[in-house]
Amino acid sequence: ESGDPVSGDTGAAALARRFVDAGLLHPSFPSRRPERGDVEIVVPVRDDAAGLARVLGMLDRAPSLRTVVVDDGSLDAEAVDRLATAHGATLIRREAPGGPGAARNAGYAATSAQFVAFIDADTEPESDWLDGLLPHFLDPAVAAVAPRVRGPSGEGARDRFEAVASPLDLGPHPGLVRPGAAIAFVPAAALVVRRSAAAVPFDESLLVGEDVDFVWRLAASGWLVRYEPSVVVTHAARTTWLGWVAQRFSYGVSASTLEARHGDAAAPLRADPRVLGTLALVLAGRPRAALGLLSWSASSLAKQLDGISTRGGSESAARMIAVRGTALAAPGLARGAFRTYGPLLVVAAVACSPLRRPVVALTATATAVRWWRAGRPGKPVVFAAMSLADDLVYGAGVITGAVRARR
Repeated sequence: ESGDPVSGDTGAAALARRFVDAGLLHPSFPSRRPERGDVEIVVPVRDDAAGLARVLGMLDRAPSLRTVVVDDGSLDAEAVDRLATAHGATLIRREAPGGPGAARNAGYAATSAQFVAFIDADTEPESDWLDGLLPHFLDPAVAAVAPRVRGPSGEGARDRFEAVASPLDLGPHPGLVRPGAAIAFVPAAALVVRRSAAAVPFDESLLVGEDVDFVWRLAASGWLVRYEPSVVVTHAARTTWLGWVAQRFSYGVSASTLEARHGDAAAPLRADPRVLGTLALVLAGRPRAALGLLSWSASSLAKQLDGISTRGGSESAARMIAVRGTALAAPGLARGAFRTYGPLLVVAAVACSPLRRPVVALTATATAVRWWRAGRPGKPVVFAAMSLADDLVYGAGVITGAVRARR
């Protein structure tokens, strides 16, 4: 935990392996520059010559790495061709757009290195962005590694919000990526993949959520996927409000498809029913009933802990676990509930007056949690308005997708 190397002792190595596989500890490796032939880069693009020029300009600083540009049916194919030629990149042209998954797969098939780095044309990587990601592949169980993807800094409300609360920004803490974990997915906007882990990475039938599907399939196959936030890549925000809304809505629509393929891995809420009941009673304005349920939860847990040596006894430990567990679960549950079911909750509150107070309390809690996790940015009223719009549009997409899929 302090960062010391694992000793050569077999028992110590096995224990470290178990901690790493469980996601309890994150391994630390010294960064290193990739050598020629280690990794090839795939850049999918469609109608974004300016973004492609920026990305290729950054990649020029590592000339030893081969880059494959995949033009996914751009209207101005000549502009993409000129840029690829000017920067010495291999160009693959798809006459009809097939979506990001199909474009990435085409580039993947044109590479042969043991590691392939995907980087979207609307991102801005640093020239050394691979240095902190590739060392994780020293662990033979690791199939993919992703950096932190942050929104751009800007003056407009949209850019300010994306800079601190982009849905692609998974926070400052490293960790293992798998369903149900603190980091449940990583975007393929910037992702490095071990070739032996996947013959064809992305499902081309998915136009949205193809990266989440890929990561979850890796996890289900026993591979490890790591998130390394010490490496940061900037991702451009949508240039119009309509595009921003469409993006959030499409993210929501993809939830039903992911649920159909991966079942409970897509569940937005995970908690013990006693925790849910306690928090629901608090929102309903019934603190005594909530305290009673919490006390009962602690007493039932104490029986499970009976015979385990703890400071203060099993009853004291059970009370601590019940109180802290409920308190720590509350922010995430509030976020998950409102982000997924927000539109339904708002409609219910309008139609049924007794529900207004708990829905308002849940909405305020969910928004405050997001503001706090974003680092308490300035102009909290503007942030709250953006967050509410983001959550409600995403939730509308979830509901629309569920209705369409009849799930």
